[in-house]
Amino acid sequence: MTDHNNRIEQMLDDKSFHIEFHSYLSNHAKHAVIALNGLGAPAEDIAAYVEEYARTTYGFGLEPPKKSDIQLTEENWRDFLGKHEQFDSLYRFFEGRVEDLGLEQTLKVYVPELLPGCVGALLHGTIHLGWALDAEHKGMTIEGLAYLAFSYVSSYPDRALSESKSPSVDRTPLDSMKRIAAEWDRDRRVLSSCVDQALGSPELSVAAGFQPVLEHTGAQLHIARVLAEGHPLIHSTPSWLESADPE
Repeated sequence: MTDHNNRIEQMLDDKSFHIEFHSYLSNHAKHAVIALNGLGAPAEDIAAYVEEYARTTYGFGLEPPKKSDIQLTEENWRDFLGKHEQFDSLYRFFEGRVEDLGLEQTLKVYVPELLPGCVGALLHGTIHLGWALDAEHKGMTIEGLAYLAFSYVSSYPDRALSESKSPSVDRTPLDSMKRIAAEWDRDRRVLSSCVDQALGSPELSVAAGFQPVLEHTGAQLHIARVLAEGHPLIHSTPSWLESADPE
């Protein structure tokens, strides 16, 4: 391995900072390492960028890791889904699963369970995992799994409805996006009212105990409330999801 590759690997191995900072902002440092390396930047320039990012990003800077000593097992790790705590313990749990099962099998077992909560942290658990898989970095992949669990906000997969009666609808992800956008344009007043109702619902307020960790996150809190309220446009399962090749 070249000196350049060694330095990139060291930056991806680094555990000097927590996965988030300022309560809810996602740490993008390792994403930048992979992106800048892919663009051909010298290792010293990437290291300088990460150092500056860690010190000044959003005016807050990154935070040291939050250590925890809770021992998570297959029986109790789900108790911490979306609690926004115990990231270190979640990391150690998934690290142990990788040791027992191997990385590929761990992904096959846990990603389907974690993905319904991927909207937490504005998708950054999925983003972190995606960067890690692209870089083929085991430690960062484990971080991605832990972050998905740490930031989990349910999209309520149990509410999903089948569109099997209209198999010609939504044959691709782009079809789904275009259909939802067209539906919004056709019924903007009614759909806006649904959103406003969710945002103003007393049952979905932080004061009522709804997702208190999201209180200061703005868009994340709004998304969680709309998902909790629900709507057929969110719940419908497009035919491409059931019939298309996963690739």
